Amino acid sequence: APPTAAAPVPATAPAAAPSAGSVPASTNDIQDYCTIIHPSIAEIIKLEEIPAVQPLESLTMRDMAELEAALQIGDTYNYNDDDGWKPDWGGNLQLYEKEVVVNKGYLINQPNAKPVRIKYCDWVASCAHDSNGLRGLELLLRFVYNMKGTPAMAKKILAYSLQRPAESAAQRLELIVEAT
Repeated sequence: APPTAAAPVPATAPAAAPSAGSVPASTNDIQDYCTIIHPSIAEIIKLEEIPAVQPLESLTMRDMAELEAALQIGDTYNYNDDDGWKPDWGGNLQLYEKEVVVNKGYLINQPNAKPVRIKYCDWVASCAHDSNGLRGLELLLRFVYNMKGTPAMAKKILAYSLQRPAESAAQRLELIVEAT
């Protein structure tokens, strides 16, 4: 994990301040964080409280095959040098921005044709009909959620992005992008 910069600590910390690494349980605890974090940073970062969420299911072998096919991992017609799973959860999460070739069928018949590339998240969204139609992104988030080493708060954020109510595919995509 990349090193993180320590937040400036005031000369006298408030008695009710949460311990480092704890998760605020209420608005008061969030306000307590604001006394520990530099005021200019606290003003910019307005954290939304995340309610309890259900754990995300592990991928089945069929789900994994579907995800790898959609991301074109190990694909013969993949035109990307960076092809494969990353060793860390953050690297795999960033696969939502991977460019995938959307005209593979045409390229098989016309090898001299130019490949049409689009970001994976945009391709999945373009195929979605409603807020539950982002299966490709759901599979990716479930994969990352269940990876060894994914931090508990990252898991909670990923699960919340999928379980939070959304009225459309565009709104669900926005929630997922915010989580990543």
